Amino acid sequence: LIGGATGTVRIGSAWPSNATGSAGSELSRALSADGGVAFVASTCERKRLSARSAAACSLDGLRHRIAYRRLRLAPVAASSAIGREAGLVDEAAREVDRDAVFEAPRKERRVDGEEEGGWSAGAREGEPTEGEPLNCGDRREGPGGDLPALATFAKGVREFVTSNFLLVAISTGIALAVLYPAPGIYAQSKIGLARYCTFGIFLVSGIALDLEQLRKVPSSWPAFLYGSLSTLVITPLMALLVLRLPLLPRELPTGLALFCCMPASITAGISLARAAGANAALALGLTVVTNTVGILTMPLLLSRLVPASGGVSLPAGPLLRALVTTLLVPLFIGMAVRKAMPALATWADHHKQQLSMANNAMLAFVPWMQVSSSRAAILGLNMTQLLPIAATGIAVHLSFLTLNVGAMAALRRITPPLLPQEANAVDRAVIILSSQKTLPVAAAVVGKIGTLLGEPGLVLLPCILTHFIQIFSDSLLVNKWLSDDRERDISDCKTT
Repeated sequence: LIGGATGTVRIGSAWPSNATGSAGSELSRALSADGGVAFVASTCERKRLSARSAAACSLDGLRHRIAYRRLRLAPVAASSAIGREAGLVDEAAREVDRDAVFEAPRKERRVDGEEEGGWSAGAREGEPTEGEPLNCGDRREGPGGDLPALATFAKGVREFVTSNFLLVAISTGIALAVLYPAPGIYAQSKIGLARYCTFGIFLVSGIALDLEQLRKVPSSWPAFLYGSLSTLVITPLMALLVLRLPLLPRELPTGLALFCCMPASITAGISLARAAGANAALALGLTVVTNTVGILTMPLLLSRLVPASGGVSLPAGPLLRALVTTLLVPLFIGMAVRKAMPALATWADHHKQQLSMANNAMLAFVPWMQVSSSRAAILGLNMTQLLPIAATGIAVHLSFLTLNVGAMAALRRITPPLLPQEANAVDRAVIILSSQKTLPVAAAVVGKIGTLLGEPGLVLLPCILTHFIQIFSDSLLVNKWLSDDRERDISDCKTT
């Protein structure tokens, strides 16, 4: 089994001898002398799989081939079935590409029989046993076959909400603010919930940051230097162009200009970089440094750039103090707590998705309160006002991507050569992180500025729109990269 999103492969010692069905399976492997290429070809018996299972396996009776380069190999015990089918298997791939032969369940079978993620090396209820074909797709329930339609629908909804939690949370908050704004107004004016949410976001972010990875950043220092410069200096200059656009109300271009001055995205950027196979250490380094330094430089930058729209003077000193106490202090507290409590650090590393969802939930409270307070002004907008600012947000993000793609191509020519896979990983980390702006910091800045730039809800609205735009467009870019990698690997495999 080749793991899917987790990028992990483990082969259990108690694998059933005929796990692939009576039609048999073909497992061909070619490991080069240095472990550089692993070739896997597998077929599943069509009649033993339901349509859902075949779709889940991504096989549907056809041979799928995946080639993996530069794998680190770890010795594991090989099952008797694999020994008969493919000969001696002494090593199994670890940390393979996320696009695998099929989307295996995100549970792992350990060699030593110890349970992890709910599975063990021995047979459990619902697992294939000796003489029973392996079901690669959804587990069947009852005598009739697949899960009931309602359960299947509920599972799909749950997976969608989990994968798009930030989008769902913010959309729900905005809808509630428009339909019934009183709770949001109370939470904003009476409780001051926004500052607690912002504090919690950066506290959790500090706990989740694995700073040990930053030791690998110096090996990519030219890319790191450019990425930091692009995020903190080059891309904020786009605010000058945005403020010249004749868009009304003026809060919309002002909010987009403010968003251009933000540091790199905290959660979404790292997640997309990892999905793209980017250099994880470089992506984390860009996030930490640009957010830390950006909080110190952003007040001065905003006071110089944003007032061009109407002469409003932003107080750089008070804004700096507010951002340090609201953002940097909880971030450093979270880092210190993680360092002092290794057990908490281990727990955080194993529950990154839950921590990310907690952060996104706290973030969703901020636009909920801002939109509640500015409900009347937002409802006064029409499509002729919203569509131009959305189109401008798309143009701004595409210009960031174009700039960073071209810069990394030029940088590759003047820096020491890297292997193709390493160069792609570095390029992708810089392109994604230097092109995305963070919404939590933008929400915190809008909350601290108050009404100096107009209605806070209107100022924050283009930030939210552009944040969703950059996630969607970068997801398409990541899928394009992965598709290119897959085609290149298959071509190289055929040549091998």
